[in-house]
Amino acid sequence: MQPTYYEKVLADQNSPLAVTLDEDVSRLKARGPIVPNPEDSDFADALGKYLKHALESFKSTLERDMSAYQFELFKQTPAYQEAMVQLAANQYWVYETFFYLKALGERTVNIGSTATRELLEKPLAGKASDLKLDAAAMMLVFDAPEMVDALYAGERRQAPGRNDYAAKVNVFLLEVPPSEGFKYRRLKILSVHAGPHANHRVEVRRLLLDDNVDLEELLKNGWNDNQQSPTAAARLAISAAENPGAKRTEDRGFYGTRIPYYRAVLGVLQRLASKQGLSAHAAPKVVNEQVSRLAYQSL
Repeated sequence: MQPTYYEKVLADQNSPLAVTLDEDVSRLKARGPIVPNPEDSDFADALGKYLKHALESFKSTLERDMSAYQFELFKQTPAYQEAMVQLAANQYWVYETFFYLKALGERTVNIGSTATRELLEKPLAGKASDLKLDAAAMMLVFDAPEMVDALYAGERRQAPGRNDYAAKVNVFLLEVPPSEGFKYRRLKILSVHAGPHANHRVEVRRLLLDDNVDLEELLKNGWNDNQQSPTAAARLAISAAENPGAKRTEDRGFYGTRIPYYRAVLGVLQRLASKQGLSAHAAPKVVNEQVSRLAYQSL
């Protein structure tokens, strides 16, 4: 197996992210077991420091390419503000993803085209409470053009990244246990598809794993959103299917056309839990450019 992007970044000793993660994970592990918790003030502080450094580094790079006067003018433009917001959002998810992969596990599952087609079509079964990760943090790598289409489904316009079918869809999964402020388990799903020309799509969802809700209903009814009744969700799905020109507020995309994508993601988790269709790859003893040090499985 070729080294993953995750491995390459963390193996680069000149990468600020790799150095920061080493320090942060070691410090938080010394405090006690690391548990995904949005209310963890220590994790929030570590994330905040990394984001501040990333933004300052970005500003320094811009300043080097402009005069002081040009830079002051540029800082007042919407383009600058948009760039800063995009960078902050991107770095937020990069840090959280790599942090938990490093701290909680390094499990990657490759899903081929044949399995993807089956998963896109097969309805889910079981209660949301039955869905549990067999690793605290894991990465699914979909190597199938069908999954690329499913991820971009519901787009009003043809997004550039959709043409990069050779680029894999990487899905990071993290289970967040109940906390003082929220009684449900949550499954965080971060999907990233990026091609060689930096055309990419990033999608983030949170599933509330309510004990009394079926997985299929969870998808159809807006991710167990208590403000979204099943009837309203059904109307949205019908509207999106029957009226391609619907307004953005009515065509949420996800409700009607992106359900198969998340069904495939959750279908992989069900297969992993039931040990169906898996072929294990032992982690190599020697790490080099030709092999990966991660313990892969494939569907």
